[in-house]
Amino acid sequence: MTRVEAFRAFTLDAAYAQHQECTIGSLEPGKWADFVLVDRDLFSAPASQIWRTKVLQTWLAGTRVYDWDYHWIEIRFFSLIRELASSVINSSWANRTNVPFSYL
Repeated sequence: MTRVEAFRAFTLDAAYAQHQECTIGSLEPGKWADFVLVDRDLFSAPASQIWRTKVLQTWLAGTRVYDWDYHWIEIRFFSLIRELASSVINSSWANRTNVPFSYL
């Protein structure tokens, strides 16, 4: 199966199998705009590199529901919060004189 055939199987043909080819399966006026933006051209990328493809955005019904940039910022933010909390907890336990009596 070629890449074009695989792509069609997951888009137009899948919509046809569900009897929804009038509303989904391709980007046309009057159809739902469900699609993803990826970081590379899947039709020209080496086959050995396709698994490294990142989804940059996901759109459902014409509305962006996922954005890698915001996702990355959120991951980094929570990672920093965890690091900060961990350092506070670890420094308190390392110097037990600063720990409230109820924790001892």
